Amino acid sequence: MKVCIVTVYNSENCGSYWQAFALCSYLKQGGCDVSFMKRKRKGTSHSIVYVGRQTLKWILKGEIEKAKAQVQQYWAFNESIKKFKIVDEIDANFDLCIIGSDTLWNLEDQYFEDNRAIFFGEKSKAKKTITFAVSAANTSYDAFKKHVEIIDDLKKMDAIAVRDKYTASDVYKRQIVRKLLGKVTPIVVDPTMLLEKTEYQRYCIDLQIDKFIFVYYFGRIPDDLQNKIREYANSKKLKIVVMGHGMKGDYKFDVFSPRVFISCFNKADYVVTNTFHGVMFTLIFEKQAVFNSCGKEKVKDVMNEYGLNDSDYSENMAINLINNNIDYNRVKIKLNENKLAAKEYINAFIGGRAQ
Repeated sequence: MKVCIVTVYNSENCGSYWQAFALCSYLKQGGCDVSFMKRKRKGTSHSIVYVGRQTLKWILKGEIEKAKAQVQQYWAFNESIKKFKIVDEIDANFDLCIIGSDTLWNLEDQYFEDNRAIFFGEKSKAKKTITFAVSAANTSYDAFKKHVEIIDDLKKMDAIAVRDKYTASDVYKRQIVRKLLGKVTPIVVDPTMLLEKTEYQRYCIDLQIDKFIFVYYFGRIPDDLQNKIREYANSKKLKIVVMGHGMKGDYKFDVFSPRVFISCFNKADYVVTNTFHGVMFTLIFEKQAVFNSCGKEKVKDVMNEYGLNDSDYSENMAINLINNNIDYNRVKIKLNENKLAAKEYINAFIGGRAQ
């Protein structure tokens, strides 16, 4: 069976890469010939044009190390991304087009303007077109109402499954998808959950760092929380490993690859994160952690689904850093149930061959 996936596969975002990889891998396990639909590069962080402009900007500012890091980051991701098979169109030779995962229906994102026809299936000539774990992020219902053409696109879908309750309620409960399909829109797990921990561990590398807290945080961490993280690390004799710009640590990855990303989760003794895929990989690798949704509905939803504590404020987050204890026996019961439902949804379209 020939399958084309429509998603964000070529962004220098580890979560985006691994969700694309996971869905592709799961389909291949079922004997599918899998490709990705080429998308417009405007706004993406992984393109020669973007990297060239950013590198030149740093050079003109005299920031030579940042210029080097920009180039190194491109090649670190390119090593993984180049392994995907890319097509220019989803022609009639494809048996199935799968749109998702990721926040493809975020109408406030620049990707929407550049790739709307792709993300809502207009360009698909496949025999069947479905969505899997697509998300609208924090897009409001009113924003959808402004795009009447989306209704026609959704009508053509053979099936729709979304990633979170916010998308299901704001797109579906208010009669957009529900009225069109006449049935409940299923909520399925993020594709990263389709693979087991052991499958990811095959791609892990030796970080040569032992005993550490992994901090994967979008934005700067408040000073009081940074202090609590350091206190906790000292009390447990843990190093602090940072990916991103949340805080300073004993080790900081300014340049990283998808493999380094999952290796950090695999090796960490504790995780601090406020991102959706940060939560996903914490659960996959069964780590103790403290989470902060920062008001992001997609993060809130997954935390509610698995009974995880959401520390909306830094002082609560600091308290949870000491007291939090995730019961993975309980989490795995719900997670396995959701995984099975997601696999059944996909298997119905690919002949039930993937496990």
